[in-house]
Amino acid sequence: MAIAFKDFHGRFLKDGGCISEPGLEPVGKAVDLSNHWIAENTVNVINVETVLINLNRETEDSLQFEGGENRNRNAQIVRVWYFVQ
Repeated sequence: MAIAFKDFHGRFLKDGGCISEPGLEPVGKAVDLSNHWIAENTVNVINVETVLINLNRETEDSLQFEGGENRNRNAQIVRVWYFVQ
């Protein structure tokens, strides 16, 4: 048996600029999305956690947005760890 994870986040409401922060739906929306996914897929959940993701870095664990690359910006997401059959 292996483990895997799936990340959930709300929609971007607005792009960030040089001065403004990007607007992301509250983390509660990510909780709702993760609950829906768990119910629809009947997965065997190991753990659920919140993770702070850096929006500026281009990595596997980043969320991408347009504009404002000069500031450190983060987003809170929900990560669900589960068993894979």
